[in-house]
Order: sequence, then C-alpha cells, then structure tokens
Amino acid sequence: SPFADASEARALRQTLAATASATPVIAVKASLGEAMDAGGLVQTLVALSALRSGQAPPIPLLEDPAVSGLRYLRTASDVAGEHALVTSTSSTGACSALVVSTSERAG
Repeated sequence: SPFADASEARALRQTLAATASATPVIAVKASLGEAMDAGGLVQTLVALSALRSGQAPPIPLLEDPAVSGLRYLRTASDVAGEHALVTSTSSTGACSALVVSTSERAG
C-alpha cells in the first residue's frame, strides 16, 4: 500500500542516514506482483543475483516517490557492493529485515 511503502522508505532513509542518497533502492514487488508469504524469499534471491552480477533491476512505473532522499532505481543499473538489505512486509502484518552478503561476482 502507498502508506506502508512510504513508512518503509522513511525508515530506510533514517537508517541509511548519510548514505541514503547513494544507496540503490529497488522494489521487486513492483515488477513481479504480490508473492504473499514467498515475497521475502523472492526479494532475497533478487538481491543475491544483483550482488553477484553487479546489475540491479529497476522499479517499473515509478513516477513520484512519496519519500525523497533515496536513490530509487528507475532503470536497470550497475551496482557495486558486497551487502544488501532485504525488507519484507506482508498483508497479514509480518515484517522482516535481512542483510545478505557475497564476496563473489560472476566473471
């Protein structure tokens, strides 16, 4: 929902602080739709794929985000890093956050 998305974006901006505007933000659900309880798993797989390949998917149809100060990816983009934060919320109220890391990149 737009309210939940804005709440999550504000929390990300506050948590990332000085690095918020440089840290890539993607939204897998915007591309794939609601995966219900599998959403966190799908997002984790996409994050690991982005870390390994150095390419992150865009947020489709993103026009005017409710929260500024974050680097929303509007096009597929090169990304660098060994860590990704995956957050997931469900329609039943379950929330989770996971940091995944990799030191390998596809060559």
